[in-house]
Amino acid sequence: MEWHIEYVIPVFFILTFGFFFAYKKITGNPDALTGKHSEARTYSKSIENLDDLIRKALMKAGFSKVGYNDDFKLFYASAGFSLWSYGENITVKITEQTVHFSSVCILPVQVLSWGKNKRNSTKFFKELDALTT
Repeated sequence: MEWHIEYVIPVFFILTFGFFFAYKKITGNPDALTGKHSEARTYSKSIENLDDLIRKALMKAGFSKVGYNDDFKLFYASAGFSLWSYGENITVKITEQTVHFSSVCILPVQVLSWGKNKRNSTKFFKELDALTT
């Protein structure tokens, strides 16, 4: 059996994608091995209309497709394509006085976000803090 160099790269990619999806299936975590960032901030005072402020902060931070899911009680948005990634899915959940922010790369095999998920978090909380003060 003779190996042809033109088959090495496609076989490598097929095995890599297969590993990623098998690992995600076995662990039961669809975000396993995917670039992500989560951050939570607790606000000491009661903030009225926090739901409206979160929606405004997501829009002012430049995220698109901002919405609210009543079933899961969370906000969602998308960050678009950039030099650093193909985009991110953003979720924000409120528990009592704590705001939980999560940014996950859209491309399931993108292991590194090159800091884009952290920048999404920073942009969001900067806008939310400006609206709450």
